Amino acid sequence: MSIVGKVTEIKTAERIIVHKQQWAIPKASSLSTKRGDYIKSPSFQVGGASWALELYPGGQPDDSTTEVRYILTLEQPTHPRLASQELCVVMNNGDQVTLDERSVSANKFSRHCTGWGSQLDMDYKELLLEYAENDTLVLQVEISVHMDEPTSTVSNYGALLETGAHADVTLVVGDTEMPAHKCILSAQSPYFQAMFAHKMSENLENRVTIHDVDVSVMKEWLSFAYTGRWPETKTPLALLVAADRFQTPDLVQLCLVRSSQGWLTNENWAECFLAADKLTASIPALMQRCLEHIRNGKRLPKIMQTQGYKQLKKAHVTKVLETLVVHRKGKRRRESDDDDDHVDAKRARVGV
Repeated sequence: MSIVGKVTEIKTAERIIVHKQQWAIPKASSLSTKRGDYIKSPSFQVGGASWALELYPGGQPDDSTTEVRYILTLEQPTHPRLASQELCVVMNNGDQVTLDERSVSANKFSRHCTGWGSQLDMDYKELLLEYAENDTLVLQVEISVHMDEPTSTVSNYGALLETGAHADVTLVVGDTEMPAHKCILSAQSPYFQAMFAHKMSENLENRVTIHDVDVSVMKEWLSFAYTGRWPETKTPLALLVAADRFQTPDLVQLCLVRSSQGWLTNENWAECFLAADKLTASIPALMQRCLEHIRNGKRLPKIMQTQGYKQLKKAHVTKVLETLVVHRKGKRRRESDDDDDHVDAKRARVGV
């Protein structure tokens, strides 16, 4: 069994180590589907700790069904870790299909609870039929380990925002005025840097009116700009759009990593899809997540019943259907290839 990994790091006050680990499982059809039987991936290192994946093809002994379960485990924990994960399969053409969506909040791994995971909404036979190629199943877990490192500098900048001390510009959102500091805004956002570098009316009058952004979202963006910390938000999609508008790529990545698809549901899928359509050039990952979500055919009928989907334009619906057609053609092609392999194997056994 082979395993490869890739690490990136989002450099904010709250460091997040993002690691993508692939696990190729050959002869996947030979695995036991007896409840409780499992296989374990080779260990991999993330954030100074050792991790591994466990796959239960027939579920764990105390599961009520025989659907597939996976668990991400922290090996030999020396101290608690906060982490979140997302599981997907990787196809031969590089396409990735999400199997288990990331939860909105991180899970606590410790000596008392070394593993977190969930059951998938399919049994092992379905999993192989849908995603195995040449009897090889390639899983990928994206793990985000939170390395919280508070500093006095972060607290000091946060205090400046809270008190408005020495503010030299006012941001106006609706009826709300927010004192801020040009130097900090310019350092964190090319959008504001360009505004304050020239003799624009906003720079001369020290007053900037922000349109099409809610007050709560603007406050969350400012909180990140001053402290580099993830603001606990109830509207991650709106914050993602604001992060893109004000050109703060670290916050864009945090929105995708911290929330990932935890906030992408059947109910708000259409809203996310419309936002992704507008942001495809700058945030292609959002559109990819939206399309991955509907590749699970069980979700589409529920999505189509939502008010948001019913309000989509014809061009958007066409794009959705085209995505499903491509996915299903790929599935039929894989099934046909598997049938050919069975025929070739039978011929070989009889000497044809």
